Amino acid sequence: MAGVRLVRLGFLAALCGIVLAGPAGANDSTAAFAAGGLVLTETDAIGLVHEELYVSRAEVRVRYVFRNATDADVETLVAFPLPDIDISYYSEVPIEAPTDEPDNFVGFTVKADGVAIEPSLHVTATLAGKDVTEILAVYGVPISRFAPDLYEKLWALPRADQDALQARGLAYYERDYEGVYPQWTQHAAFTWMQRFPAGQDVVVEHAYHPVVGTRFISEYTLTIDEEEDFRDRYCLDGAAVAERLAAAGASEGLLLADEVGYVLTTANNWAGPIGRLDLTVDIGVAGNLAATCAEGLVSETPTTLVGSFRDVEPTRDLWVLVIRRDPES
Repeated sequence: MAGVRLVRLGFLAALCGIVLAGPAGANDSTAAFAAGGLVLTETDAIGLVHEELYVSRAEVRVRYVFRNATDADVETLVAFPLPDIDISYYSEVPIEAPTDEPDNFVGFTVKADGVAIEPSLHVTATLAGKDVTEILAVYGVPISRFAPDLYEKLWALPRADQDALQARGLAYYERDYEGVYPQWTQHAAFTWMQRFPAGQDVVVEHAYHPVVGTRFISEYTLTIDEEEDFRDRYCLDGAAVAERLAAAGASEGLLLADEVGYVLTTANNWAGPIGRLDLTVDIGVAGNLAATCAEGLVSETPTTLVGSFRDVEPTRDLWVLVIRRDPES
């Protein structure tokens, strides 16, 4: 899964490699976070023999087949980490959660061998690398950026408590404008104990709704130096894409583009490479342009790209960009 190649599929295209990048962030964009990938402490007993990954703007679905190749049962803690959120940044940048649940804001669900699992949710906060979860709890302040009363509770605190939080660097109060800006980083993960019987396969499936970042792009933004990081995230040849857009009659003005990220590198905690990775990228509406750094994808339908890879040892994570031909698509 490396290299750069353009696959011509009408107005559907894929640009290839594998790139690691952080959340999208700009004054004219909303947030995108890379989620995905089950995590456990490194093991030489449990292998990931097959992963089926479906990525779209509406949903990410994953089906794993794990195999315990040893002659002893293994029971271990498995985790699904939600994306970290630097609330100091996203207190001013627009961001929308896919669900109304403050902590499980991606609507994560999981089952093993067809049986639904009720995982435990662990939510913490840090500031400059130090855990501040208990401090926020003392003041009755929710951790989640998506808590509906976060800003209300921060502003409703007595003046002495506000001053204390500001002195600790946990919140900044702009009293002339009645504004408050939380400063911590939110961390969350679902965990559960998983048993892997000796010599047997276990099928684990999970699904969630990704936080999709939306930004404007144009022929100009695809070619200027300031957008190099953005182009690298998707292995974009800006000039080639600008030419493609122009040929499709879509180069005038600004186009909307959606960003979806998925963490692949957590697979390296399991024993050996991913035996087989089947990837499906769904752009939702025919006529959109898709860019990603997953090499070898081909068109299955007018709205899907598919690829199958063997012995995958991911060194970077997956990002998918969907450029909308129609703003409503």
